[in-house]
Amino acid sequence: MKTLFILFCSVLLATVEALSQSGPQTILIQTRTQPASAGGGVSTIADHFENTVEGLLRKEYPCAQPMTMSDIGAVLKLSRQQAIMGTDESLPDLAGAIGAKYTISLTVTELGPGQLALNASMFTTATGQAQARGGDITGSGDAALDAAEALAKQFVDSLSGLSQFSASKCNPTNPWAGTITYKLDQKPPENIDEHAAESGRGTVTTTTTNIVHDDVTIRIGWTGQPQAGIVSNEWLTKEEIGKVQMSCGRPTIASQPPQLRSGGWDYVDRTDQNAGGDVEASVSVEIANGRYNIKVDVPAIKGETTVTERKHNDGGCGNPSDLNPEPIKVPSEHAQMLLQVNDKPLRKPDSLQGADNDSTTGGIITWDLTRTPMRK
Repeated sequence: MKTLFILFCSVLLATVEALSQSGPQTILIQTRTQPASAGGGVSTIADHFENTVEGLLRKEYPCAQPMTMSDIGAVLKLSRQQAIMGTDESLPDLAGAIGAKYTISLTVTELGPGQLALNASMFTTATGQAQARGGDITGSGDAALDAAEALAKQFVDSLSGLSQFSASKCNPTNPWAGTITYKLDQKPPENIDEHAAESGRGTVTTTTTNIVHDDVTIRIGWTGQPQAGIVSNEWLTKEEIGKVQMSCGRPTIASQPPQLRSGGWDYVDRTDQNAGGDVEASVSVEIANGRYNIKVDVPAIKGETTVTERKHNDGGCGNPSDLNPEPIKVPSEHAQMLLQVNDKPLRKPDSLQGADNDSTTGGIITWDLTRTPMRK
């Protein structure tokens, strides 16, 4: 379920407002369930309802740019825990912040066991004037999915106010439109090094874990600059565990051996690098001799690096101790990303589709582009 984000300060609003500074006209889509705590089945219907409406909008009105609440959440790097269901009064403020001329509200209401109400409406952001409405009562399960698709089509067909964004009136400025995605999930096996302690009495085990996750979606409309939504996370953790026998001095009789006690430590150093945002990307397509290449340039984006340290000593000959200083946070930058699709056969002159491994990073690139009717 997509929820409404409450933005508590003007800095966040300024970040969102940057999304509307270029590209086609934005239409904000808000989807919710009633009650907000409705079960997973209801949330699935709501997601399907939203995805169907968004897909039909992109097809019927290629010069409009639908944007969902989850798109905005990714741009602001807000986690799911920071998503708070707001009131309808908050929605116009958010729509105005991103420059959305129109706002679409989709609702799935749980009426009782096995019965749902689907509602859709579009209104002008500035005035709140309704432009179109639609609704249906349905059962659950597959019947609800079918009803959501049918209502989505009926609703989008009724949006005469968006005619200026339709394929018949839109003048494309981009030769190709569609989506390019890049996903990387790296979790190599933990590197474990176990060796004897310096005293020779016990072992020290060091475990290093490095996880990398990149998720990039580049949307190319008929008009405007391609927009890349980026979520990038990297976690590097090093943990050192010592289990040793410690000499705590001799007892009162000097001839007796030193007194040994079990002791040890657990030290953890962790570095989190997180970046996310929406930036303008550059996409080019080259076609020659029945084959094609795609080049994508995604600029660097700002992020944050957090360094966390934790130290625990069991004590051994003394008292246990813990050191947990506050994490250190510093600005960082996610590197520029260059993606390429090389030497693929042109199977359809007006459609480029496929998936491939990136030879440099090991991530997966997928692309689905359609030639636009560029006016000569």
